[in-house]
Amino acid sequence: MRPLLAGQLGPGHVQDMDLWWDADKLVFAYVRQPSWGDGRSSWGSVSWRNGPNLVAFNHVVGPRDGVFWENGSEPTHLYEIHLDGTGLRQLTDDKVYCDREPAYLPNGDVVFSSDRGCGASQCGAAPLAYSDFGLPNLFRVSADGTRIQRLTYNKDVDRYPHCLSNGLIGYMRWDYQERFWQWPHALWTIRPDGTMNDGLFKVHFNDPQSVREPRSIPGSQKLVVIACGHHSPPEGAVAVVDPSFGVNNPVGLRYVTPACSPLEGGLGSSPTVAEGGCLTAEDSTRRPGPYRRRASWCPTPSTTRAARAMRPTTSTSGKQGIAAS
Repeated sequence: MRPLLAGQLGPGHVQDMDLWWDADKLVFAYVRQPSWGDGRSSWGSVSWRNGPNLVAFNHVVGPRDGVFWENGSEPTHLYEIHLDGTGLRQLTDDKVYCDREPAYLPNGDVVFSSDRGCGASQCGAAPLAYSDFGLPNLFRVSADGTRIQRLTYNKDVDRYPHCLSNGLIGYMRWDYQERFWQWPHALWTIRPDGTMNDGLFKVHFNDPQSVREPRSIPGSQKLVVIACGHHSPPEGAVAVVDPSFGVNNPVGLRYVTPACSPLEGGLGSSPTVAEGGCLTAEDSTRRPGPYRRRASWCPTPSTTRAARAMRPTTSTSGKQGIAAS
């Protein structure tokens, strides 16, 4: 085990990462935190802009040296680094908005989520409803970091993008137009040029409340996802999605870790994979017990063959510290 960043970016933490298909570099989001808060922030204490003015509610926010800081953190930016620790470079550098959840496209461009689209939530604390930042949509940055293109224009949330084996970008979309807000965290796809945006799975059934981090399973049209609750991070039960069962058929989702610790909303009626899934030490009695939640996964250099196998062939034109072992 060896550190890759080794202090090159200063105090802060890594949020998300994605491995290049040749398993020799990765792209990641990083938050620089030279000074972290003063203990006054709390849930619901957010800021918003009213024209040129910044209004803060029990929150340490404000511009400094042309950068918008919040609780000792500057906006989240995207970086790339080789797995030998060389070649660190920055891809995005917005002074106000945060760029997160990057994923490679076959030509070296990077798709990511960002609140630079100036979206605002319809729920939550009152200040959030009047903000001009906070809800991410999908964007694309060129491999050299010089060009940024907006891909989606959702009034709610588009997050957790990954390039699928068919060349499309799969992602989680939150869209509660004319329906209850809590359940519609569905899987959608879009072309890398921003066209043909369409629902793929779990568009109109409730539990699990959210399916995120879709990645292709090599040699099939199936996807592996993380099933979780509406308010949770992408941590929950590992599941396999087969869209061929239909866009709204719960049978198309099967759990690999059915004994995962309880999720917000529960696991729903979807079955376990045919192999039986992963249970706990109580597996001998087939009695589900508490099972730690699983977060999103990323291939490692030891899976180079699998990573290369996942490289799409369809045209796509049109906490301080990463460690390698």
